[in-house]
Amino acid sequence: MRMNAIVGLMQNFKIYIMKAEIIFQEAYIPTVYLNIEFKYNDKVYLASAHYYNGSGLENLEIYEVENEHEIVSDEIQLIGEDLLFNMDIDSNLTF
Repeated sequence: MRMNAIVGLMQNFKIYIMKAEIIFQEAYIPTVYLNIEFKYNDKVYLASAHYYNGSGLENLEIYEVENEHEIVSDEIQLIGEDLLFNMDIDSNLTF
């Protein structure tokens, strides 16, 4: 998207007017922290990971909220990973 802006510069008390044409601009987020709370068989779990643009998910963690030091079953691990890999990141971004 091209946009013209009027920019005034003050030099030796003279104002020079020039047009600046923006060629490119972006706000880049290299890392996003994903966090999903889900309920399965009446227990609440937390699945979290770091998403690196271009690299995918890393540092996946899935645990039961009330018992976070216990290792979860393979079934819960797979459910949590599936939820993270299929999360709609764009619609869940918060700032």
